Amino acid sequence: MPTFFRKDTLTKAQLDNWDYAIEQYNKIYENNLLEQYNRMTIKDKKKILDKEYDINLEENKDELIKILTKKFIYLAQPGDEKSALFFRLLNGKRALIKPPPLSFSYPCYEFIEQLEPIEIGTLNTKGSVYSLINKHTDYINYNYILIDQGAWKVLEVKSENSMLITHQNWEDLGFLWNLSLKEIELAKSSTRLIAHHDSNLDKITKYDELLKEVDYHTNTYFKKILISLNEDRFQSYKNDLMKKYDKIGSMMAEQDKLQSEQYIQKKLEQKLPIEPSELEIDNYRKMILNNYLNDSIFNKNGVLYIKTWVLTRLQPKTLNENIYI
Repeated sequence: MPTFFRKDTLTKAQLDNWDYAIEQYNKIYENNLLEQYNRMTIKDKKKILDKEYDINLEENKDELIKILTKKFIYLAQPGDEKSALFFRLLNGKRALIKPPPLSFSYPCYEFIEQLEPIEIGTLNTKGSVYSLINKHTDYINYNYILIDQGAWKVLEVKSENSMLITHQNWEDLGFLWNLSLKEIELAKSSTRLIAHHDSNLDKITKYDELLKEVDYHTNTYFKKILISLNEDRFQSYKNDLMKKYDKIGSMMAEQDKLQSEQYIQKKLEQKLPIEPSELEIDNYRKMILNNYLNDSIFNKNGVLYIKTWVLTRLQPKTLNENIYI
């Protein structure tokens, strides 16, 4: 579970907002508890409250909240470092009137508040929009797609590469999004190809940079194999990694050695020289390049592009005060 903040590292502004955040969070927390309780059937209420269930209890809101707090212990408490909402309040931002859509089980406020397109890298780019649509079930009574594991309602398929969707929590407030398949320059994309071959390069965006990165990984791979053949060189290599990464460095070195031993064993079984041939090095280089240039990332005239689904909020164009508490 991600940690959104640590109390001992909060800024002065965040500390000044602490009491406000506690007060606001408590109100929202209590309202969420009551809403969750009110959506239950009587059978479920009795099951949750067990012996404490009493129809008259619902008239005593404070007592009901006290009991529900004990029952729903999995809900984040005020001040919880793993609460996205509390962190938001600490930063002086207001809570939304409804929970935002989730991204891998965590609130994603950008889905609601961000007008700029959001890349959704978890969706399959091989097929059309139809390959993304799930038919309604007993639990979800509408056709839907999963974005970061959260269900979104499909309103209209515009083309094979575009559809109109909404989120059930926000549909009644007029929120509408377009999900479309786009080709974006990597330089303008949120996707990052890290340049291990050049620490001064922010990220890889051009084909010639990618070729240098491929050469770097190819040379590194075969260099590690040769190092592992000599115990003194390997120990020096391991010590260097331990200086940088401590115990993890030692594990990295041993993993490299194991990989090298497997490579050498395979060469011996095939009765081939241990030293890698030019053809072998070239084939490895091609494999690494193909791993980079897949169905999503491709080269166009020396510039790298990514094919990705993009979520864009269409309505409302401007957020109003009524979406905040």
